Amino acid sequence: MPPALRDSLTGQRRGRARGRTAWAAVRTAVLTFVHALAAERQLRRVTRELESLDDHRLRDLGLTRGSIGRAVRFGRPSDGDGQDRSAGSDHAAAA
Repeated sequence: MPPALRDSLTGQRRGRARGRTAWAAVRTAVLTFVHALAAERQLRRVTRELESLDDHRLRDLGLTRGSIGRAVRFGRPSDGDGQDRSAGSDHAAAA
């Protein structure tokens, strides 16, 4: 019996493909988790850095102690001038 016919009858080839697909899904889940952990560590580092500033410097940045966590995670709210002040925007880097 030809190997391809034998594999199709016994389901061996399909089983190996399913196994590879399952491992790919596990790998993707682990990588997603690792990236989420790295992003959370970065947010906490930035939060600690901002919390180390004095109130005058925070005010210069348009922040208060109570708004640090929200600003780090979601960016500062716009003051109506149309400029995006989120942490990842090009305008924030230029300011």
